[in-house]
Amino acid sequence: MPSTQVSMVIETEKEAAQIEADARTKARNVLAQAKEAASINRQAIDKSAEAKIEDIIRSAHNQEEHIAKEAGVAASDKVSTLQQNAEKHKSKAIQAAVNLLTGRS
Repeated sequence: MPSTQVSMVIETEKEAAQIEADARTKARNVLAQAKEAASINRQAIDKSAEAKIEDIIRSAHNQEEHIAKEAGVAASDKVSTLQQNAEKHKSKAIQAAVNLLTGRS
């Protein structure tokens, strides 16, 4: 009987060791699969983020161009207005300069 019990204990320990080894192998496999899935997900997230950043940069560039065009048109309009006003008062300005230089008031 004692040898049967010893044999059972040894057999049980072998089974336990095999179960533990199988569990470790399965755990390593699950971990490897999780790392692979995380890597794939991260790549997808990185690509998505990169696309969003490119969209934001493109949009900002378009807004910048639009603002620059509007500013250019506004500046051009302002210059035209100033030139027209200057032209209207050109003869008065010349006369005032001549009067100043000749001492006339």
